[in-house]
Amino acid sequence: MEYPPSYYWALFYFLDGFGPAATAKIMRHFPDGKTAWEAAGKELVPLNLPRKCLENYEIQKMKLDPKPLFKALDESRIQITSIQDKSYPQILTEIPSPPALLFYKGDITLASQGKRAAIVGTRKPSPYGEKMAGLIAEYLAKKEVSIVSGLATGIDTVAHQKAMEHGGRTIAVLGNPLVEREISPAKNQGLARQIAEKGLLLSEYPPLSSMHPANFVRRNRIISGLAADTIIVEAPKDSGALITARFALEQNRNVYAVPGDITRPQSAGTNRLLASGAAVIASLEDLNELFTLEKTSPGAQSSLPLAIPIELSAEEKKILSLLHDSPTLDELLISSSIPYGELLGIITKMEMRKTIISRGGRYWIS
Repeated sequence: MEYPPSYYWALFYFLDGFGPAATAKIMRHFPDGKTAWEAAGKELVPLNLPRKCLENYEIQKMKLDPKPLFKALDESRIQITSIQDKSYPQILTEIPSPPALLFYKGDITLASQGKRAAIVGTRKPSPYGEKMAGLIAEYLAKKEVSIVSGLATGIDTVAHQKAMEHGGRTIAVLGNPLVEREISPAKNQGLARQIAEKGLLLSEYPPLSSMHPANFVRRNRIISGLAADTIIVEAPKDSGALITARFALEQNRNVYAVPGDITRPQSAGTNRLLASGAAVIASLEDLNELFTLEKTSPGAQSSLPLAIPIELSAEEKKILSLLHDSPTLDELLISSSIPYGELLGIITKMEMRKTIISRGGRYWIS
């Protein structure tokens, strides 16, 4: 049976040492996935791939049976676009570490055409948070803005559902493969089917690939990367939605937050974003004024009035003292000994206040 050449690109993800960066290098060297897969290992040597990619390369290929992957792609009707394809969302090529491959079900043009906004928030929203997410999604859907979110329970689910209920389009970016039985959370598998029919399901993870909690963190960069504007509706201080806000800032996107009840833990993260300078959405009319509905490409948030801290906390001072070598997040995690969730919150706050900047995954004093 003849399979689409694009299927073969996905096989590289199952070889030791290969990931999006190495696979993207190979894509620039070969005309299609099948040609690349059938090439001898010696043809990859000039590409300056990591040593681990070439160790036992031929042996690994011989041991890997492509048929289960190809069968899963066929049975689930999953399509593939690579960073070299015209169908690949051009907006994602602007972000650090863009995915080399995107697996999708639905209308891939939604990721490139028209206006898009990301709506994210806590998995355990208050009734107020659910109401606000629904109102914002409905309002934007009626303005023909596609809603981007992550298919998680809570705010994400409300955003997807309300967009479709009011005739809008929605894009769900998953941290797991698109085979239905692998979609998480399981209770949203029906919602995923609806989105595939009326919108777009996206993932950078091929069927049968191993699942890691970090996958859901990485997918947040795609959620923010696809949209010019990211709206945080409700988020506790350690919410994954704050990670999406951090990615949005790094990608030069706009960040907005909905003010919340100061007595509720679900509002701690969003209220912190507002105190740090995020643009406030206090009414639906603010969406017209702040959200720049006329634009289709991202823009900097530098024109927004950002709060300037009078003094830094002990943790912020500690982080500043560690920036002399422009560390990555992982390096900061080790050197600061600050818990991961807390560190992300502090870094996001410092970025919003322009105390520090991030480029290419590294941090500097602003």
